[in-house]
Amino acid sequence: MFIWRACHNMLPTKSNLCKKKVLDSPSCPICHLEEESTEHILWYCPSASDVWSCGPITVQKSICGNGHFIHLFEDLIDRYEQQELELFAVRATAQPEGPEISIHHPQVIRWQPPPVSSIKVNWDAALDQRRCCVGLGVLARDAEGRFLMACGIKKIIEVEPTTAEALAALHAVIFATEMGYSNVIFEGDAFMIVNAINSRGICESNYGHFVEDVKRLLGEFNLSSFVHVSRGANCAAHNLAKEACTHVADKHWWHCIPSCIDGIIRKEETPLPLS
Repeated sequence: MFIWRACHNMLPTKSNLCKKKVLDSPSCPICHLEEESTEHILWYCPSASDVWSCGPITVQKSICGNGHFIHLFEDLIDRYEQQELELFAVRATAQPEGPEISIHHPQVIRWQPPPVSSIKVNWDAALDQRRCCVGLGVLARDAEGRFLMACGIKKIIEVEPTTAEALAALHAVIFATEMGYSNVIFEGDAFMIVNAINSRGICESNYGHFVEDVKRLLGEFNLSSFVHVSRGANCAAHNLAKEACTHVADKHWWHCIPSCIDGIIRKEETPLPLS
């Protein structure tokens, strides 16, 4: 019943309540970036993205673009088995429903600069089913939050979301190696991949060869670590990855911020207010 109501835009979201003059503002109370519509609160909000990306099926990375929830769900039906769809429905239905349907997950964490003398490299992947490609986004910033370099890579391949994330992690390490960085913190929002890289055992998943290549290359740094962060702390890499899907060729930027992440970088350069 919940999924049926979501597909027919019948949930009491802030957007719907505003149209009925029940509330004054439709703004999402979690991210404050967009209206709290059905598709936003169940899919596009950074907090919702964190939930889907950490689950046993990382469906969040499998769809690009904006659309109504019913179109998103139809896309899932075309590509996932019954058991996975049932899991999706259960997790979506578990969200609290009331006058405000907001998902109350851990607070979205903003990107933070690395320690002095370190470089932070963020990475992410995006799948574009229409173009049959994967976009990889990688960027580096220093301890003062200054942009150093970024790359957007397009791969004409069809892979699972987790494999795409593993490939992005590998390109992030190759990127940092080629730049000659010695003390690096690698941040990504793919929990399963970060966990596999930090595991001492051999990764035997279908993306295991990428993970093992990452582990091997990490030995070339003086200090390195792989850290899992929320989507809210990985927005720039995420946008780079989505933009890379539209590229004709791979792109690299040195000290010149790409237009698709300029606003994000400028905002994250601003220190957080003292509480």
